[in-house]
Amino acid sequence: MPDLKATYTSLPTTTSPHTKTFTHALPPLDPVTASSSPDDRTVSLAALQNNLKNLQADINTFLTAKMAEDKAAADANAVGASAAKRKRGGNNADDDELERNYGEDVGDEA
Repeated sequence: MPDLKATYTSLPTTTSPHTKTFTHALPPLDPVTASSSPDDRTVSLAALQNNLKNLQADINTFLTAKMAEDKAAADANAVGASAAKRKRGGNNADDDELERNYGEDVGDEA
């Protein structure tokens, strides 16, 4: 029996598995030939369309969860980086001033 397959491969820097394969078994289909009736063709194509929709729904569910997982990891990294900066004594008024004036030609005030 033939299967519908789709494979997702993520970048190696992400937190979950790098490859996920989605598979849906197709129902047994009679071969569609030139002599097949339009009704037979319609039934075969409807079964294929239904399985494609199910496969797409599975992929969308997985990708939505993956995006939430990646966002949570990015948020955790941002919080950790912010805490490390505070621990080093960063994020003070001088840093804020330098950041506001980045790229600007600001003369020394003496």
